[in-house]
Amino acid sequence: MKILILGDIHSLRKTATKLIEHAYANNDIVAILQVGDLGIGCDLPIWRKPSIMKHTALYYVDGNHDNYNVCVQENPVHGWLHHIDRGQAIGIGHYNILGCGGAYSIDHLSQAMHGTWWKEEEPTYAQWMTILENTEKFSQNTNIDVVVSHEFPISFNAFINQIKKSKNSERMRQGLQQMLDIMTEKPKWWFFGHHHIRLQGKTNSTQWVCVPDVRTGVYATLDLNQNTLAWHTCKEK
Repeated sequence: MKILILGDIHSLRKTATKLIEHAYANNDIVAILQVGDLGIGCDLPIWRKPSIMKHTALYYVDGNHDNYNVCVQENPVHGWLHHIDRGQAIGIGHYNILGCGGAYSIDHLSQAMHGTWWKEEEPTYAQWMTILENTEKFSQNTNIDVVVSHEFPISFNAFINQIKKSKNSERMRQGLQQMLDIMTEKPKWWFFGHHHIRLQGKTNSTQWVCVPDVRTGVYATLDLNQNTLAWHTCKEK
């Protein structure tokens, strides 16, 4: 029983479909977690559900290149894509998963010119209050096994040294850090994307993983029975 972890898609649906088909053909996949920048809200054709997925679904958090207002609307056409709202918890198997999308766009000016930037890319102050309240409530009532976000908490210091610094990105990272700090029991795993590289490490008891974007052909699987992570490469073009 495994969860497929997919990185940023950026509307490259054919590429993402190849990774999904490869993963399902070689693993016992029960669901997909996607770390944001799926391309929700862009003017694109319908993404048909890959038949190999059968009754399973894809769960995603919103990235800075997704239209948050569209994400929160249920779309029956894309009924197999399920948005995990900011501060929402879901269950997959016996794992409890908490989501928090959003990130700052360093390229927001050029994205705005092309109509692919939205001011709701980061949580508002009011949203952060709700997110933190929900996080505290969830962590008091049950263990949170996995957090999936688009950006990362600021305490993941080893990762910070690998990326370009941006003061504007600190708002989101500080907010995610507050989520982590408020949890009574720290999550086993924290998955995020946004930076398009593969990197993982450990901060205290939490193993964190930056999942590379789908153009790399790389994806991860989380074994729910063994609580282990494995990396895979799809070489199909």
